[in-house]
Amino acid sequence: MHNAHRRQNEQVEKGLVTPDICSKPVEELRNCHERKDVMTHPHSLAARRDKISKAHTSGLTEDIISGLVEGFYGKVRSDNLLGPIFDKHVTDWEPHLSKMKNFWASIAIESGRYNGSPMQKHIAVGTIDQHHFDRWLQLFEATVGEIVSTKEGQEFLKIRARRIASSLMMGISINRDGLAGLKS
Repeated sequence: MHNAHRRQNEQVEKGLVTPDICSKPVEELRNCHERKDVMTHPHSLAARRDKISKAHTSGLTEDIISGLVEGFYGKVRSDNLLGPIFDKHVTDWEPHLSKMKNFWASIAIESGRYNGSPMQKHIAVGTIDQHHFDRWLQLFEATVGEIVSTKEGQEFLKIRARRIASSLMMGISINRDGLAGLKS
């Protein structure tokens, strides 16, 4: 065991720090150096605690994220442009919603629960273009405005959504058209 891990585990044992950043019992994380799904470096833990604190002060909680995902995908499913794409690729909505809640909780409140490959999933659709992401962002931002009560929380989620949409569109374009497909 590395010295940093040993020190951290000693601090956990003494109750001085809690690597319980994923809302899991401390007992479950006592030997966190063996866990691959939890960042355990003290600097990583401190950064995640800071992000979690900022998320809570901006009104972002598990309940807010859950409501956001439910409301957003309700809009997506009934949307004339996006609905048919999702209908074709999502056959069971409960697991998809659960995965998206984990994704957004990982983005917004550093839950660390998301495990997936969004780029591969979006590339596999094959027919996604910029106008799809533009519509996705319109629906997402409208839902954020309805669900999230603070301006700080709204801005945080909108900025992250724009970055995600841009990144996914760039990856799709490169996969489909090579580097020549990127617009400057």
